[in-house]
Amino acid sequence: MIDNLDFCLLRFDEYGRNFPKSQGVSPDGYIQLALQLTYYKLHGCMAMTYESASIRRFRKGRVDNIRANSPAAQAWVKAMLGETEATTEEKYALFKEAAEWQQKYQIETVLGKGIDCHLLGLREAAAELGVLHSLPFFSDPSFTRINYFQLSTSQVPTTTDSFMCYGPVVPDGYGTCYNPFPEHICVVVTSFYDCADTDSQMFAHSLESSFLQMREICLQGNHPSTS
Repeated sequence: MIDNLDFCLLRFDEYGRNFPKSQGVSPDGYIQLALQLTYYKLHGCMAMTYESASIRRFRKGRVDNIRANSPAAQAWVKAMLGETEATTEEKYALFKEAAEWQQKYQIETVLGKGIDCHLLGLREAAAELGVLHSLPFFSDPSFTRINYFQLSTSQVPTTTDSFMCYGPVVPDGYGTCYNPFPEHICVVVTSFYDCADTDSQMFAHSLESSFLQMREICLQGNHPSTS
């Protein structure tokens, strides 16, 4: 299993969490959008995404899931990659909309309004009562699909120059654990060598490119030309 793990550490030194903050964007949401852009560049589609969100404010609460693959993120990604026509200012506006959607969903999730824990509770309660068969939603392929996470992500902040990591949760997925320091970003990307469709080095290099593209859009789109 160790030999099968494709492991890559990216230390992005061009900027850290201070830059997205200067743009009025949550650093966590910023990185989540960068992951969406990167996955789409490599695989041509959005990815079911798991980002852990603490719900420990509730009795026996552990984690729920922040889903970053939103319609707003998809609209921005397609504009960034030229699949839809958009000016720099329009790309920036779409980016801000996607970042706002991400932050809103994050807040709702930590307040207990995410979908995943509620669906899990309903499924387990139905199983205990012996009525799971009467809820066809849980046997529908769509339910399996939304719980197949090609991107398993988490921010693990540390104050020391160190990192944490974990493997993918599906055979053709990526694990992406990140830590936004003030002036640089550390990301550990993992995948499996025996999957021909994934490559941790390529994902890390493409993610670095995404970070640079996003800075350019922010700097140009936030200061439109007057000519």
